[in-house]
Amino acid sequence: MNAWRDLRQLPRGAWLVALASLVNRLGSMVVPFLALYLVRERGYSPAEAGGLLSVYGLAAVVTGPLAGRLVTASGRSA
Repeated sequence: MNAWRDLRQLPRGAWLVALASLVNRLGSMVVPFLALYLVRERGYSPAEAGGLLSVYGLAAVVTGPLAGRLVTASGRSA
């Protein structure tokens, strides 16, 4: 059993989901640098920058399930 050969046999949709997840995770790497930017360049205090990033995180937690429902609903109509 060769894992790499088995991966090549995955359907195109699985590869698209994996690619989208990779792009999403790479985008998440920006968050720590956003905190530095807010403090160093925009003049926010560390507490204010932390509060803003907390709002970002809370929005991600709330919108994630909603986006999943939208995607599932749109897939049923196709």
